[in-house]
Amino acid sequence: TLFHPQIKSALQGLSLVEKEMGNLEKAVDFLEESLLYRSTDTVSRFNLGVIYEELNEFAKAAREYRNVLEVESDNVNARERLVLLTIKDGKLGEAWDLLSEGSKAPGGKTSATLLTLKGYVAHERGDLEKAELAYREAIRMEPEDMTARLELSNILVKKEQPALALEVLGSGILEKVRDKTLASKLYNSRGWAQLELGKLEDAEQSLRTAVALDANNAHAFNNLGVLYQRTKKTTEAQQNFVKAIELKGDFNEARSNLKTLQRMLDEEHLEK
Repeated sequence: TLFHPQIKSALQGLSLVEKEMGNLEKAVDFLEESLLYRSTDTVSRFNLGVIYEELNEFAKAAREYRNVLEVESDNVNARERLVLLTIKDGKLGEAWDLLSEGSKAPGGKTSATLLTLKGYVAHERGDLEKAELAYREAIRMEPEDMTARLELSNILVKKEQPALALEVLGSGILEKVRDKTLASKLYNSRGWAQLELGKLEDAEQSLRTAVALDANNAHAFNNLGVLYQRTKKTTEAQQNFVKAIELKGDFNEARSNLKTLQRMLDEEHLEK
């Protein structure tokens, strides 16, 4: 018994070595053996969860994160990962419960990531007010949380507050984002807000930047279509709506925009 802590630590170390070498099954074996010396060890449980995720064994990963939270209800990392897995599984109600439990945990520990996830779940459940509040809290905690800024900006445009959306995206913030896919979404959100404010030249520049960063950004192509329709460039508008639909077959908004444009063109043709 005297040497159990040392043996457990040694097994955890061996597991880490095997993981770094890509031997995930062996890494799991060492961690499971370490739990024989202390079944409630949260380090081993958490690391098991991470490895199970890499092995695409998500149910086992979720089980281990729950085991961690049973011992340490304020373990932010385990809660973040469990919430993400629950969202991916489509269980938004369960994800919301996990997020709510976290805020009530001893010490009330949270993170910008948990707040952003809370905003996402609230948004998906149709509660824009709770979503906006969560995203604002996330940004206050971590000003560089670009995902929270993106989602908050989109909510504000939906609420017909595009000027506030541009404030959230800020000046010079987007240029610092290294992830091209995320940067594309941010530029699209900026372009959408500028479009709603009637700043058409600025909107076109932002939206063109968005599609240059990610040629698969269907929403940016749709917004470009809206912009060109407003500026009477019907050919360009049609091309962009079609492109958006090609990229995202179930994109109902783009389909509706294309039908409206085609109906308008048909009416103009009949008038001639």
